[in-house]
Amino acid sequence: MGTRLNNREIVNLTRELSKEIYNTEFIYPITVSARMTNTLGYFQYRRMKGQILPTKIQFSAFLIDGRHNLSTIKSVIKHELAHWYLAITGQRFSDGDYVFEKEIKRIGASSTNTIQSCGTMHTAVCSKCGSVRYRNYSETRAKNYGKNRTSGCCGARIVYGGTIIIEDENKLVDTTEKVVKKHIEKKEEPVLKVATIEATTKPTIKNKLSISDIITPGPKGITNVQINPVIRKAVEENSKEIISLLISNYPDVYYSAKKYFGKIIKSKLDKLEVS
Repeated sequence: MGTRLNNREIVNLTRELSKEIYNTEFIYPITVSARMTNTLGYFQYRRMKGQILPTKIQFSAFLIDGRHNLSTIKSVIKHELAHWYLAITGQRFSDGDYVFEKEIKRIGASSTNTIQSCGTMHTAVCSKCGSVRYRNYSETRAKNYGKNRTSGCCGARIVYGGTIIIEDENKLVDTTEKVVKKHIEKKEEPVLKVATIEATTKPTIKNKLSISDIITPGPKGITNVQINPVIRKAVEENSKEIISLLISNYPDVYYSAKKYFGKIIKSKLDKLEVS
């Protein structure tokens, strides 16, 4: 069994870690949601006149219900605090950015999509060979996953597979080498200055894209956290091709993520969705 915390304890632990790591207390709301089933933590912010204004950090109830070890809980907290601190200090704070990945390595936090889900989980399986194609804390999500989908292994229907129990054996995964390799392949130097990164790492769009060129599923499949930066990239580059690929391959996640963007981005997305 892992460590069980109540809401007050996760709040206190988050504030303690913010002071311990950054010598600055996280003064914004810290909430817990039982509806968060695809991600364990979320740093929320809004933009105003070019500035990042933190709103809150929200954690999944599944993080603190006893299925995860204390080390995993602290790792998730540190990950969200890294988003917050880099954001308020004007640095690149998105998952996958070199600055962010280097920071989470420094403070001992996990990278996104490297924490394996554990505890009792609902599954969707291949109806032919029985291999698990999807798992989620939500029974409803697992049961709905197979709608309009076939398995990649056998091309068969995907059906609800019941529950499985997974122990928390998570360890920190160093992703900085992977990020550095990406920069090297682009003949770029991974640097820490925000302006320099923005100037040197602006991605280019190939003539012909496949979905694997722009996004790769993690252990939990494609989530809003993964798809949001891809959507922003498509809007910045006015790319109908990227939007078309996202809608064709991950329509549910795409339209779920779209709801949380502002009116300006939504308007641009509406135009890009028109073929």
